[in-house]
Amino acid sequence: MKPLSSSSTCTTTRKPLREVVFMDESKLPSLDLPSIVMIGGDSSSIDGVSSSSNSSSPNQPMIVLSHTDNRHQRITSMQFNSMKAIQEHMGILEDDGEDEDSNTDSSTNSSITSSQGQTAISTKSNNIHSTSSPSRYESSLSPPSSPQTSSSPKMSSPLTGLLKLALRKKNSKSTSPSTSSDNVSNSSSMSTSTSLSEKKKKKKENHHKIDLNDYLFTYEKVISNGETSQLFLKFLTMKKTSESLLFVLKFRELKSAFKSISDQASDKQEQYRNTLKTIEELYKCFFAFDSSMELNLPLNLHEPTTKIMEEYESKREKLADDEIVSIISNILSEFKKIESYLNLNLKECQFLEFLEWEKFRKFITNKGSIHLAEIAEMKPFSHTSFVESLVTEMSKPRITVKQAKQIKHLVVKNTSIWTPIITESNYIVSLSNNQYLLGEEESNSSNKGVYFFKYEITFPYPKQAVINTLLSSKLRFKFDKNTKMLSKIDYFPKEDNENLATCISQEVYDFPFPFQSREMVLACAVFNDLTDNSTMLCLRSCESDKAVKLKKTVKAKNVGCWIFQDLNGTHTRYIQFVGADFKGFLPPKLVKSNVAKRAKYYYADSLKMFEHPEDDFKEPQDDPLYSGFMDTLKENGGLSI
Repeated sequence: MKPLSSSSTCTTTRKPLREVVFMDESKLPSLDLPSIVMIGGDSSSIDGVSSSSNSSSPNQPMIVLSHTDNRHQRITSMQFNSMKAIQEHMGILEDDGEDEDSNTDSSTNSSITSSQGQTAISTKSNNIHSTSSPSRYESSLSPPSSPQTSSSPKMSSPLTGLLKLALRKKNSKSTSPSTSSDNVSNSSSMSTSTSLSEKKKKKKENHHKIDLNDYLFTYEKVISNGETSQLFLKFLTMKKTSESLLFVLKFRELKSAFKSISDQASDKQEQYRNTLKTIEELYKCFFAFDSSMELNLPLNLHEPTTKIMEEYESKREKLADDEIVSIISNILSEFKKIESYLNLNLKECQFLEFLEWEKFRKFITNKGSIHLAEIAEMKPFSHTSFVESLVTEMSKPRITVKQAKQIKHLVVKNTSIWTPIITESNYIVSLSNNQYLLGEEESNSSNKGVYFFKYEITFPYPKQAVINTLLSSKLRFKFDKNTKMLSKIDYFPKEDNENLATCISQEVYDFPFPFQSREMVLACAVFNDLTDNSTMLCLRSCESDKAVKLKKTVKAKNVGCWIFQDLNGTHTRYIQFVGADFKGFLPPKLVKSNVAKRAKYYYADSLKMFEHPEDDFKEPQDDPLYSGFMDTLKENGGLSI
């Protein structure tokens, strides 16, 4: 590895991963979960293989490491049930519509063909270690074994075709027609294609879905927009209360026309008289007692307008030019008071109901985010705001207070996006319901995004002991066998109340041969959260000119946080949230098997990190990265997140 050029750069390296011997991959369980994996300092393993175990069941993967490792031999029934739970959840995710044309490396590419009402599945396998058994997804699409689904149909003669045609005509005349085998086959093919189309559409929209609850709709912007104002008017017409909005819209047109009259226009007086005619029409429509659109106004608004119009009627033929302008100005002044009164009522009553109207929400969703931005403002700490920041801010080498609040809201407060897949007395494992894109994507990219993962663990140790243990580079190397490099490469002091002190790290994680290692450059900031007596480490991928240029690595993207919450001084609630996009060529099974193994062993392996009573949980020494974390904590201090 090339040494770091900067004097402030400190790097810790370890030897490459030990040789891995793979056995028959057909014995591996079908874990068709999208590409997610827990990474960071305390990852139990990211090589995607499981250690041998004396207590492993016949259905578990048998993958043997070439060195002696008995850390997984003490498998409890609770851990086995956890493994079973995550496998079941992975199956559910698969049924929810996993897209087969992922940009990650897939060991099996399936295609469905239909010929003469017959459905067949052809599978092209790119074997890396061994031939993979068909996944449950493929099996569910396979047609039943029957003569109608043969992959090589017999050729029919012209005479046979005529006989079939005559038979169909005869059957069509029957009072209880039967369905031909061809029709049955075609129907099956159509239903299969439709099912795949629906799944693909659902998957495509997964991380692009607009959540209208994350936006604040502005009444003024809604009625100023042509399409949404007409939709609001339609809603009020359905409620039989459209006269208020109709008057507001007509009055706005009147004001605009009156302001456009130029003093230099040769027909200026004629335009003034036309304006008066428009006012008369509005008065007859919204103020006359016999009008079906009469406004329901208090007397202090209705009477002044009526008085001015009666005065105008009495002098209609004798009005001088300057009197016409005066009457128009007086009427517009009264109309403006009425407009304010009606807008207030509409905004406080019907508008809120309109925002929940199904047709409005469907209309806005179909129009997309560009149209949505014209009539609404995104809530600053909403889920949608966080999703956008994953794309727009993944290159900035700085953690901000806004980003920290967004991450905490996602991890702790927004429970609707998470689904628990393992629940035990002392830990919970959750998976995000949606997929997320990390960083800018090319227009032709087929990346569908990655799922987020979250652990919540209660450790029977004080908070500072957990922090010193889990953030120690030495113990991270020992705990995570795939960690190849942990390096502090830069540091940014705190600038103001928004831009936090940030430590820049460069980390490399190994994968089994022949897959390349993954490199991450991360912006990291630690601070105390005063709202719940916790210490929080936020991290996010960024770009840095201090990063060492490495060979044979793929640049991955990552976002996450580690939260250490004190519980009565004796226990610590630890939350780790990670979303990682490993990019490049990486078989999904390699990542998925690692997720299953990590969910099974994470808690037990974490506890082993604390089995060092001689260290007395002291702060790590000669650890530049740990020191960088603590320096950001000293500068950032306490925040209300």
